[in-house]
Formats: sequence, C-alpha cells, structure tokens
Amino acid sequence: MARTLPLTLPGSLLLSDMDGPGAYSGVQHVCMDVSPKGDRYLLTRIRQISAGEKEGMCAHLISRFRPDGELAGRLVLHLSRGVGERETLGGLPTTIDDLCVLPDGSLALTVGQGEVFLVDAELRGTIGSWEGDRSTTWDEWDVSEHLRGGFATLIRTTPAGRLLCVVPEREAGGMGTRPNLIGLAEDPLTAEERPTVRIIKALVVPGDGPFTGKWVADEGSPRLPTRSTTGHRPGRATAPPRAS
Repeated sequence: MARTLPLTLPGSLLLSDMDGPGAYSGVQHVCMDVSPKGDRYLLTRIRQISAGEKEGMCAHLISRFRPDGELAGRLVLHLSRGVGERETLGGLPTTIDDLCVLPDGSLALTVGQGEVFLVDAELRGTIGSWEGDRSTTWDEWDVSEHLRGGFATLIRTTPAGRLLCVVPEREAGGMGTRPNLIGLAEDPLTAEERPTVRIIKALVVPGDGPFTGKWVADEGSPRLPTRSTTGHRPGRATAPPRAS
C-alpha cells in the first residue's frame, strides 16, 4: 500500500495571512533517495505569496524521514523573503537540482554545471564540496578550471555501492558545459577525494544531435583529471558510444 509522508514545516518558514484573496502556496518535491539504513531524504522547494501579494517567501530544504515515517531532521538550504532578504547555507548556491545518498550515508547535492556539495547524514550542515569555478558572470567564468574542480551533474548509488554519474563536458563553442557523459565510479566520493569515473556512454557524440560548429573535444577539451574513457585519449575518434 502506498504511504504519504506528511511534510511538516516550522512556523518560521510560513507566511501569515494565507487565507485571503490572491494568496498562493506551492510545494515541489524535487527528488527523494533512501539511505542504506532505510531513512528517506526528500528535497523540496516551497513558494508562498500572502494575500494581496504583501509578502513572498521561497525556501529549499531537505527533510529526513525514518523507515516508520517519523520526521528525523530538517535542513534549510535556502530561504528568501521579500527583496534582498536571503539566507543560504554556507557555500551553497541558491538552487540545488538533485540529491543522492552515498554508500556511507552522507548526501551529495548536485547542480547542473557539475558542482557537488556534501552534507552529513544527520543534516547538520555541509562537510565538503567539489564546485569548480563558481564565477557568476560569463565573462569571468573559466570553463576549463570549472571542469577540473567539479565532479558530476547527477549521481546515483547502485546496489553494489558504486556511483553511477552523469558528467558535464565543455559545450560546442567553449562557452559553457552540458551533461553528456555517463560513467561508473568504484571508489567513494568524499570531501578529500574524488573517485575515477569510467565513462561508458555519451548522450550526444560529435556530429550527432544539437551540436553545431567544431567539436571542441578535438582541441583537447578539458576533462576531470580523475576521469577516464577506457584508457584512450578523449576526442572524436575515441568518444564513448551514444546512450540508446
């Protein structure tokens, strides 16, 4: 039988005057993952606008539920109210795209450009990160440095304890990155060490799909230093097969 876990929120996250005309409250559950001990971690985005649009609130948080459904912990990643009133957990960007429970029970929070932030299992706070170059403007962003210091845009733990990763590549034109490579890592991801990711598939290969212009991998597009494609130099001739 399907079970629904109630999402309880502290009063500090909720706005008053939510019953009048024009009030809005929206909840989006971004993703959920289960720990080796059976605890469930839920990543949620909440947005509220009070009656008459007098106040606004947006929050991103992680909730931890025990196997019996009891709420065991909560961590607010980002909270904004009004204009300029913003609180973000130290070191995190304002938006997290995905969550994965690692084999040791800690959490990996990922962002689309390949940034990874590690959080302890008890939801006390961040314990490390692999975030690459986090310049906020395109003219300051060093794509090569970002790829060298980041890790993955999406991570999933396999039953055997390996990490299935989607890894970003430099986009055609060299102005950004896109999630494109799929691979497996045998070793743990920690605050001190990134595991080697053995690339096994590519979502898009040179000359196929939306890419236009010259494929920058032929010019030595930077890769994560701990990443391998099966022992060959990355590029058009050795690109891994496209995922089907």
